[in-house]
Amino acid sequence: RNYPEAALLYKGFVGSFVLSLLLSYIPTILDLIFASCFVLRAAAWLQHMIQQVFFYFLVVFVLLITAVGHSLLQTGYYILHHPLEIFQILAEKLPDTTHFYINYVAVQWGGHAMGATRYYNLMMFGIYLLFNNEADAKKKSEPEDQAYYGMGSRCSRFTLI
Repeated sequence: RNYPEAALLYKGFVGSFVLSLLLSYIPTILDLIFASCFVLRAAAWLQHMIQQVFFYFLVVFVLLITAVGHSLLQTGYYILHHPLEIFQILAEKLPDTTHFYINYVAVQWGGHAMGATRYYNLMMFGIYLLFNNEADAKKKSEPEDQAYYGMGSRCSRFTLI
């Protein structure tokens, strides 16, 4: 009531931020599933599998579900029987969700900019430096988590923007 600008900022960005936060756990879950269930002879294969599955996951759960709205099953049933109508449905529903997508892209830009600075590695280096010498602290703070910061997850997230 006293701060309408803060309320608008909260209303605009919190939904996109929470969605981004929850989606940030998906690459780690995919990493655990693929590493446990498949024989991968190279780490690049794991990144490629994460990229493929996570991209489709993002398209379905960020782009399509927010566009379709409340009744996913009903819309899926309708599209199953009228497959060419998907373009009409998207043309009608997507304009209503443009503000969400604009906020989502802004949140993603911030996340990618923070990832490019490698702030997490710097923070971990500072923490390890309190208890270790510089060489050990550097060794322990590298590399970053390959499930989230690896090429597969990063490429999928960049593609959706």
